Formats: sequence, structure tokens, C-alpha cells
Amino acid sequence: MESTNNKEQRKLPELLAPAGSINSFIAAVESGADAIYLGAKDFSARQYAENFSDKDLESAVEYAHIRGVNVYLAVNTLVFEDELSKALETIYKACCTNIDAIIVQDIGVASKVIEIFPEIGLHASTQMTVHNFEGVNLLKKMGFKRIVLSRELTLTQISDIVQRAKDIELEIFVHGALCVSYSGQCLFSSMVGGRSGNRGRCAQPCRQKYKLINWNNGQEVYNGELGDYLLSTKDLCTIDLLSDIVESGVHSLKIEGRMKSPEYVATVTQTYRKYLDAIRAGHKMEVKKEDIDNLQLVFNRGGFTKGLLGGEKGNSLMSMETPSHRGIEGGRVIEFDNKKRIVKIKLSTNIKHGDVIKLSPGDEESTTVTKILINGEKVESGKTEDIVEILTKQSWRKGDLVYKVYDKKLIQKASLPYSSGKLLKKVPLIAEFSLSYGNPIELALVDEDGNKVKVRGKRAAEEAQKVKLIPEKVLEQLESMGNTPFYLEKTEIQMDDQLFLPLSEINDTRRKAIEEIIKERIKRREKKCEKEKVFKGKLTNLFKDSDRQIIKKSPKISVVLPNFELLLKIKNLDFARVYIPWNQLFEDKIIPSVIEKITLKGKEVFIAFPRITMKSEMEHIYNNIKKIENYGFSGALIGNYGLIKMFKILKDFKIQADYSFNFINRFTVQALENMGVNGAILSPELELKQIENIIDSNRFDTEIFVHGRIPLMIGKYCPIRSVLQDQNKNENPCYICKKNSYGLKDRTGVIFPMEFNPGQCHFEVLNSKVLCLAWDFEEVRKLNSKFFRINITNEDERNIPDILDLYSKLIENDTKVLEKYKQLLEKVKMEGFTRGHYFRGVE
Repeated sequence: MESTNNKEQRKLPELLAPAGSINSFIAAVESGADAIYLGAKDFSARQYAENFSDKDLESAVEYAHIRGVNVYLAVNTLVFEDELSKALETIYKACCTNIDAIIVQDIGVASKVIEIFPEIGLHASTQMTVHNFEGVNLLKKMGFKRIVLSRELTLTQISDIVQRAKDIELEIFVHGALCVSYSGQCLFSSMVGGRSGNRGRCAQPCRQKYKLINWNNGQEVYNGELGDYLLSTKDLCTIDLLSDIVESGVHSLKIEGRMKSPEYVATVTQTYRKYLDAIRAGHKMEVKKEDIDNLQLVFNRGGFTKGLLGGEKGNSLMSMETPSHRGIEGGRVIEFDNKKRIVKIKLSTNIKHGDVIKLSPGDEESTTVTKILINGEKVESGKTEDIVEILTKQSWRKGDLVYKVYDKKLIQKASLPYSSGKLLKKVPLIAEFSLSYGNPIELALVDEDGNKVKVRGKRAAEEAQKVKLIPEKVLEQLESMGNTPFYLEKTEIQMDDQLFLPLSEINDTRRKAIEEIIKERIKRREKKCEKEKVFKGKLTNLFKDSDRQIIKKSPKISVVLPNFELLLKIKNLDFARVYIPWNQLFEDKIIPSVIEKITLKGKEVFIAFPRITMKSEMEHIYNNIKKIENYGFSGALIGNYGLIKMFKILKDFKIQADYSFNFINRFTVQALENMGVNGAILSPELELKQIENIIDSNRFDTEIFVHGRIPLMIGKYCPIRSVLQDQNKNENPCYICKKNSYGLKDRTGVIFPMEFNPGQCHFEVLNSKVLCLAWDFEEVRKLNSKFFRINITNEDERNIPDILDLYSKLIENDTKVLEKYKQLLEKVKMEGFTRGHYFRGVE
């Protein structure tokens, strides 16, 4: 007898769900996730989530593997030098639990995972800001199995990378919170609040109110019509793009939300699972309004956006009215009785007892529905178009919109996967049952991965006297899997006629077979885990300093200029290296003779490339490689992994990595050095005492920021166009950033200047305060760094020669120069300055 459902189905990308707690983990597994990502107690980019202890992780991995679900551990923070050993110990313990992959941001940590844990899968976090094919290819060759691409890519760009990249998995975000900055490139929370987003402690300054002002005169240029949360993005939702996303060929679809509730995880996972399965079955996908409403009810900021993935731009990306949960529109106020505290509403959605409504998305007050009247009679619920009266403590006005922000029934249903104890995630099995006279049951189970177990019963079959065992009854007992994570997809029964065997014997044999298939499923996922003593020995060898030859360097000044014209004005000043922007090179503004004159004086001229270089820019650079060589540049300042191998065809050409690489420990230096990078500027999130342990490499050209405004974030969204195109309907605001300078003023009155790259339409927010280490330079000078960098952004051009001279003299230990430039430094004090993290550290 045979029972089967063997329909051929289309291959789908992995559905990857978040888990910030045990309940969220179970909710994700039971709701249909193919894989789960989670964090340990340390080194997780969601440090404020509950996260998982070692014991929790072990049981979670076993639970998932039995059900055919992968588990990835996010060790995706930057790791300071004194934390490296602990971070690798965390990964070792995870490896011993048979975790399927580790997600990392820190390239130094990644290099050691490849070296010490070759069996474990290595995923590049989106915080590595990989956004072009060249970056993907480089990390693949290094040993990464998967790359989580930047969220700023369009579906067309993603598809192009997928087609070009071979033997590497690509993952994209499809739902959840968005950062306005490229992930891994935001120092806003760190520099302003002392809590580093790169270390999992983001204070979310992008969710605060800002005024758009003219930097030159301080006047507000935007009236707040769309809202004041100018940097707050909507949440991403791509449910109606799933067919196109599947067609793109990406390997994994990621749901953001490790800080969200288990009910959120369950609802979002179930919804995406539903529509992915429809695609698998070849059904035309039509997203139901009810499903969109449910997604919005569990959490959304100002509605949803398809993001840059779906081609949306400007204010369609933003939730400027509120950074909080909005829910869905519930109706409109018809009347409010202040004395009786009853509000009359015409509903635009269903409202039930236990639901929560509020006046506006940003309103802290809300009303839990406890009493509903229709035509004066109490009811349990009201439906769309009903006019209801609801008891409330809030004050309402006629015409107000009402928002439903909580649906009790939805949340109760969403909690079932982890609260009911009833298992929903079932693994298909094939059963082969054999029974003959005088012999016990022989039962084999085969799972979807090819694991096979065989068990024998204890009691031999007898000749039937009154009641014989029939195949239908055997099938019924075998299919009674109860609350196990399995179901029978196909059953083959071979048995003699006229046999008798108690049904309890079939049940006992089935239970034994289930126990064995569970053991086999766990065993097949086991990874080779070295004995702790062996691992500790490797760890000790990693940190041996005996082979580190320290060569004392003679520090020099390096300077970053915003334009080539400034180079003509400062070319005779005392600096050793200058960085000039790439876009002017391709506009043919650079005169080769000027470059030659400067290099003949023993100075280096580097061309500075942007942190973000999409395919079009990469092709532009490739096409101009010969021009770069002919102009006599000493090297290139690069901002992302895709550019590392670009210039290897040029002889005696140096590669300097910018701060965007987040150089934070010695392993980072080693990893980039092995890739062919000649030097780097160290992360501005380091303390001076931490820098001492990193910069003793004898070949690596280290740089340290000492003066200038540090960029806090970079984004593809343009706040100028987004708000001014609606305010000034007759004026196209694009490129007005070339005519004016703008800033963002926070609620305390602090102003953060902005810079724009019109060619790329990227914006940068700069620190409100200038980094200035002039008064502390005696401590800084002790560091064995090759360069001390001055970052020129929007400084008064007249002050640049004095700034360069100031630090040149300080390098020579001429402290009298502080008196010489007292007026300049007093102005820095008055306008506000910072010592960065060099003396205070960062969380």
C-alpha cells in the first residue's frame, strides 16, 4: 500500500528569520523559517536584545537541526584588541554546538575564523558594506561562503551581481527596519552619544527630530510640512516583489527584527512563507490586504517602503511624521463626548475588545478597547463601515484619524507557535514497513536529506485467530506522529496476510524509529570541534608578540582635500601626503605637471575614491586607469573592498584604506595587509591606549585622525530633494546642493553640516564639532604612526595653512606653536570641538 504526495516544486531562496530570544526562536522555526540568525550574549550587533547563553544556543541548534533549519550566529560587531581572545572563544563554543555559520563584520575576526574553524560557514555582515561585484569576489576568494549585500542596492543591481558572482551565496534584506546610512558606515551614535552602532549599541539618532537649515546663515529652509524626523526611514516590506526577488537568484531572504517580539517574528515569517510557497507551487501571487494589514499591525514606521530594492526614492522611503509604530488606519472620529469620555468613530477596519487605538502615530497615549457600542447596544466587535462608540480616557476631535496599533486576536494567534506547545514545523519522512509470520516489525525511516534508520520490533507476528492486522490499520498507527516534528509523506507496507500483532507494538516501534532518525539528523550536522586544549594552544600562538619587529617611524602630516583647487594653494606647505577627490580627475581639472612638481618634492599625491562605488563608478575607474597612471599619482585612498584589487596592474602604486574599513585591531591590519593594502587610517572609535597595540607593523602605513570634522553617516537618500520638492513645487531641488550648504539642527540646537556628492546623489552628515587634538598632541605624538591626518571639509580656506603649520610644528614637539595660533584655537573652542574617543572610549 502506498500513500504519497510527490509533486515537483520550484527551488526557492532560503527564508531567514531573526531571533532575539528563545520564544522568538521557536516562533521563527515553527512559522516556517528555513534558517534563523541570532546573537550570543557578547559581540552581537543587537546588544540590547535578550540574546542566547551557551546553554540556550546548544539547545536551540539541536531543536532547529532536528527540523531541518539552519542556525547562524551573529558575531557581527567590531572587536577591540583586548576582546579578540574572548570573541574567538565565543565562536569556538558555538562551533561545538554545531552552529551552521558565523556572521561577522570585523574582517580581522573573519580571517581567524577561516584559519581556526575551516568547517564553519562564514557570512559577511551587511555592516561590511559590500555593494559591488568586486567586493563580493574578493571576500569569496578570502573564504567567505555568503555575503549580505548592502540594502541600498536595487533589484537590477542585485541581479547583475548574482549573475556575475559564482560559487558564493548572496543574501538580501526583504523586511524590517532600515538604516538611513549604509550599514557599517555610521558613527553618529558613537561620536554624539558614546554608543557605537558598529558594536551593537546604536542609540538611533536617526529617529530624532531635525530642522533643515542653511549652513551659511542658520535659517530654516523647510517648513516641516511632511514631519520633522528627516532621517527616519520607513520599514521595508517587499512581499509584493517576491516573484521578482526569487527570479533574481539570491540565495537568502532576510527578515530584520532581533529586537522585535516573538509575535512579530511569527507573523512576518508566516506571511513570507505563505507567498514563497505559492511561488514554489507556481501559483500567481496576489497579496491580500489582510496580510499587509497584519504585517503593519505587528510593526511599521509610517507605513511600508519597498526601499531602494524596489526603486523607491526620496520621501517615499521616509517616515518623517513619526519614528514609532503606526499600525493601520482604523477610522475617523465623528463625535467626542468629553463628559462621558466616549468617542464615536466610523470604522475603516475591524475593532474588537482588547484592541488598542490611538489618535496619531506619534501620540504616547492610547486607548485599549474595553467597551464598544453600536446604536446604544454593547457588542464584542465592530466591522468596517460600522459607526461605533468606544469608552476612552483620551481627548479626541471631530475629523481626527484613528489608528489601530494592536490587534489582540492577531497577537494571540501569532503567539501560538511558541506558547501552545503544538509543533507546526514538520519534516517529511518515507516509511518502509515490513512484517511476516514469526518475525518482528522491520521499520525503516528515510528523511528529506537521505538519512535512513532501520529498527526491529520486539514481538514476533502471530497467526490471526479472531482479528487480523490490516494495512490500513498499520498506516493509521504509523501516521500517528503526535507532537513530533515529522509527518509521513510516503509509506510502503509489505506484510503477510492473516497476521496478528498488538497495535502497541507498532506504536513502540514507530517511537523507537523516530528517536533514531532524530539522532541521525543531529549527527549528520555535527562539525569537527577540536578539544579545548588544542584550541587554547592555537589561541596562545595567535597572540605571541615575539615575531613583531617594531620599527620607530618618523610621523608626517597627511591631508584630505575636498577639491583640487585647494592643492594649488597649499602645495608648498609642510605635509607628506595629500588626498584629492576622484571626480575632478575625470573632469580633466587636474594638471599632471602640478602632481609632478609636488611628488618631486618628496610628497605623495593620492587620488581619493568614495566609500561607495557602484558598478557604473567601477567601470568609470577601470576605463581611466591609464589616466591615473599617466598623471603620476603615488597611490589611491579607497573606501570599500571592491577597490582593493583595482590598481594592482599599476607599478609602485600604493593602496591606503580609509576609515570606512573600521580598522579596530591587529587582525584587521593583518587581513588587509594580506590582501595587498599598504596602509590604513585607524578607526576613530579607538582610544589612544588601544591604538598603541595595533600600529607597530613595520610595513603598514598607519594614519590617525588628529583634526577636522569626522563624517558621521553616508546615505543614498537625499533629504534636500525629499523635503523641498514638495514644499517648492515649482522648483526642481535636484542639484541645489551645489549652490547652497545645508545642515541638520537637532532638538538641542546643535547643527550638523551636510555634504553632497551630486554625481552619486549620496549625502554625508558631518560631526557638529571639529576634532582637535592640538592641546593633547604630546600624548598623540608618542604613538608610532606613519601619518597624522587632517581632514578638510567645510573649513574656512584661509585657516588651512595655519592648521597644517600648527600640526607640523606639534609633530616636531614645538609647543610654542600653541601660543602662535592662539586666536585660531580659541575660535575652535568657541565653535565647539571634540577629542573624539581617544581619551573617553566608546561602548
